[in-house]
Amino acid sequence: MDLSLVIPALNESKNLSNLIPRIKKALSNLNIEYEIIIVIGSRDILPTTLTKEGHVVVIKQKHRGFGGALVSGFSAASGKFCMTMDADFSHDPIFIKKLWHVRDKADLIVASRFIRGSRYETDLLRKVLSMLLNKIFGYGLSIPLKDISSGFRLYRSSALKSIPLDSHDFDIQQEILIKFYISGYDVIEIPFFYKMRRYGKSHARLIEFGISYIRTFRKIFILRNSIISADYDYRTYSSRVLLRRHWQRKKYKIIKCFLSDAKNGLVADIGSGSNKLAADLKRIVAVDNDIPKLLHLRKIRGDDSRLISAFAERLPFPDGTFSCVICAEVIEYVKGKTLFDELKRVLAKDGLLIIVTTDYSRKLWMGIERIIHKILSGGYVKKNFRQYTRNTLTKILNEHNFSIVDKKYILFSGLCVKARKDLQEREMKHDEA
Repeated sequence: MDLSLVIPALNESKNLSNLIPRIKKALSNLNIEYEIIIVIGSRDILPTTLTKEGHVVVIKQKHRGFGGALVSGFSAASGKFCMTMDADFSHDPIFIKKLWHVRDKADLIVASRFIRGSRYETDLLRKVLSMLLNKIFGYGLSIPLKDISSGFRLYRSSALKSIPLDSHDFDIQQEILIKFYISGYDVIEIPFFYKMRRYGKSHARLIEFGISYIRTFRKIFILRNSIISADYDYRTYSSRVLLRRHWQRKKYKIIKCFLSDAKNGLVADIGSGSNKLAADLKRIVAVDNDIPKLLHLRKIRGDDSRLISAFAERLPFPDGTFSCVICAEVIEYVKGKTLFDELKRVLAKDGLLIIVTTDYSRKLWMGIERIIHKILSGGYVKKNFRQYTRNTLTKILNEHNFSIVDKKYILFSGLCVKARKDLQEREMKHDEA
């Protein structure tokens, strides 16, 4: 099956009788295998001629609300791609062709009412409110899209089925889009002409619509700014939260300064996430077990030749591969000392190791941590396997034959250490041989 077209159709039987033939004509011209899934309410009755037509599947929605109708439709869909559209003729079937022809350009394609080349035919109040809500959501969630509430969309089904959905109302559109974005999937907009509904009354009542959006904003704001977001590390460099932005920019500056002493050769960033340093410096091999974050780095860097999915404790590199290894804000989340053994192993002779962690002997950090818990809920991993101090980190590095070259602090509590792999152990083994 190439395409599943899902249509939430509560009380839309009059529109469907005219809409379905036009949809089938548009899909037939594409020469693809398709199904049209009509999701109706428990009391809806459709004409017999409509339910018996080929390619048409009628199902009763299992969950309440517009969101529940979409979820029911998604569950029944079997196509490689899944398209959603309204049943009120506001989404012209002619546009199906345009969405289908750009299907390989992204994982989610939105038919947008607010980008250049689009038109939005509706009453003034609805238009103003819709534009306002989209601007607020777009700005507040740092999403570079103009229309995050459009329901005329084409999804790659494998991506759609990979994300859990919780919303029951019209806010499911924002939930899906945000979850696509934080999962590292590609999302684009193309312009289209939105028309006023032909028959019946809109089920998206303005007051309920607005309340639903406001209620869901906090939930998806926390999700968007959580550490699981694919672009979390990259966005923190330009965060509107001053504390977060200062921390990331200071860390970037210090690491870049430390790197100036590294010899020419490859640099590994272990646990890189999607940070700006890994995005800016092509000589860096970014290593992380979070694939969505690596996917985001690939978008920025333009290739994936130096993006490696791996765990820090089991690095897939030969001994002595790198002239420098960066491990920033990772060691506190890894159990035991296996990580330090691996960092040492992959470092070349006389290589540099750059470690960034929190110095828990600094009382100032306790205050900073409380602030982070309060204002950056979800943007901070609270559970540490180990809390380091300057003394404990120095001891561990010495045990692994590293000589500390320099130390700097971020806000008097973020400890940045530059250490060099000691040659003494290697030379002693050579002499013994």
